[in-house]
Amino acid sequence: MTRTLPIASLFTLLIGSTGHAQFTVPDSAFAARLNFMVPLAMNGAVLATLHPSVQTLTSMYVPNAWIYDLDGIQYFTGLQYLVCSGNYLTTMPPLPDAITQLECGGTIS
Repeated sequence: MTRTLPIASLFTLLIGSTGHAQFTVPDSAFAARLNFMVPLAMNGAVLATLHPSVQTLTSMYVPNAWIYDLDGIQYFTGLQYLVCSGNYLTTMPPLPDAITQLECGGTIS
């Protein structure tokens, strides 16, 4: 007896099931910095949240970068060290659990 797989199942087997979760970074200055830090994970302002470079980045240095919103930082699950001083932050999004050092003094409001 021959079994046939539905096209969707066959496609999943061929490309894998890792998914391509994406997040549009709302702050253009933060997106520009991410394009420099994790270029293979960025497409304009769109972050590929499951890209290895996003999950393994351990430090992020973005002081005085005219950033108003760090939304998207939550996807950097390996992030341990964050410097974001001298930006225009009024709120902080949820930070990755791995954060051990945070430097956000001198935030301009």
